[in-house]
Amino acid sequence: MRGADRLTLDTHPYRCFGGQSDQPMAGHVRAPCEWAQEVAASTNGFGLTNAGEWSNAVNDCGLFLNGVGLGTRYEGTFIEPSPRIGSCSEWTDYARYTPEMKRAIMGYSLSTMDALKVCLEY
Repeated sequence: MRGADRLTLDTHPYRCFGGQSDQPMAGHVRAPCEWAQEVAASTNGFGLTNAGEWSNAVNDCGLFLNGVGLGTRYEGTFIEPSPRIGSCSEWTDYARYTPEMKRAIMGYSLSTMDALKVCLEY
């Protein structure tokens, strides 16, 4: 953009508010690669593009994530009709997370940070 040398675009990449998936956490680890491609395209086509915030949530099972009493897409109880994927109990009972689940959460977090950092270096 001509004369727009002090502008930046800000993205907030989330997976939890879109379509829900029955994949285990480990199945989401490479998903941030999509963000890397999108942010790189924006950086190359527009200019500075940064990620203002992101989350490790891969579904909408977080307590009150959608609002108080609004339900979840994952369990099919959200105010907008959606198919039931499963129970949120496996996602919300952190005390029962296995070492594999914890590694997958860390992997997802690291891949997100790597993907967004790489994009900002273009």
